[in-house]
Amino acid sequence: MKPISIGCAVLLFGSLGLRAEDVRIYRPLDGTNASATSTNSAAAAPIPRAVPVSPSAPGEAASYTVQKGDTLWKISKDVHVTITAIKEENHLTGDDIKVGSVLRIPSAAPEEVRKAQPVGAPPPMAIPVTPVPAAKPVSESFPAAPNPTPAPGSPSGSRYTPEQVALQKKFVEETRQLALSGVGYDSSWRPPGEESDWAMDCSNTTRYLYRKVAGIGIERTASDQYYDLQQKGMAWEVPRDGQGEPASAALFAKLQIGDLLFWQNTYKPERDPPITHVMIYLGQNKEGQYLMAGSQMGGGFFNVSGSGPDIYLFNPLKKVGGYSTNLGFTHVRGSFAAFGRPLLARPGGSFQLASSD
Repeated sequence: MKPISIGCAVLLFGSLGLRAEDVRIYRPLDGTNASATSTNSAAAAPIPRAVPVSPSAPGEAASYTVQKGDTLWKISKDVHVTITAIKEENHLTGDDIKVGSVLRIPSAAPEEVRKAQPVGAPPPMAIPVTPVPAAKPVSESFPAAPNPTPAPGSPSGSRYTPEQVALQKKFVEETRQLALSGVGYDSSWRPPGEESDWAMDCSNTTRYLYRKVAGIGIERTASDQYYDLQQKGMAWEVPRDGQGEPASAALFAKLQIGDLLFWQNTYKPERDPPITHVMIYLGQNKEGQYLMAGSQMGGGFFNVSGSGPDIYLFNPLKKVGGYSTNLGFTHVRGSFAAFGRPLLARPGGSFQLASSD
């Protein structure tokens, strides 16, 4: 995905609606089989996967031999160690791993194990949800997301601090520049300083924008971005109403500028969790429209190609994408599922911007 920055100036955006994007999808967030059909057919319990981890002496990292079909996500989940920790231990700069290669598995800190295997009473934000067929809502244990801090003396009761306004402006500026360059959705583009092209899908666009705006590196895929934040206690389930739909008022009271917005099941899931789409929350413009930055298929404000990195309207209730199952008799619609806050990990404050080039 590509970065877009929004300035403090008034944005005279038209009243455009989000269009269904062509995105991919993963397994339901609770770990059940994505091919599970209607509510009257029970899904079989998943079979535990054998993990070929070689024991190690006390204080030393264990070793793991990569098997066919393995991803860093699968290995991380099985050994209860974060993807970031595995990559750092093995000096990996990307997500590619080869079958037969041996990875060093660092010892999981107690906090990592606790977050990878949540137990105990339901969290404060856990609200009963009525799932649609074959699509399950987020089910991990989440702590309550912190409320934004109101700006002292801000006009009209605005809850945006000067730091948040500066962050919004920077995201909008970077995203607008990327949009006006005409980079299309999932098209090849080489970020400055990179040796190879990036496919500017949703996750690569958020990845580029976060690195450009905040100097923060995040994971390659939407699923891994979500899982990494969830393990660190920096991702939260979307608050829902009694019908299982996002509770917009409660959600917008929690969101902060720069938060990552996650959707599930926008295409048939191939990963666990089934997070398949990600954007960056930008807050509101002067017209009161909720905005987001990222890459998807159509509906943006600036991109001359008609799709790709751009600024879009954010509607948490809108169903996006989806896929069919049961020989086409059941259609699962993509839906907004969670949000995360990478800026919480930034030393020196949540809203510190990257140094100017």
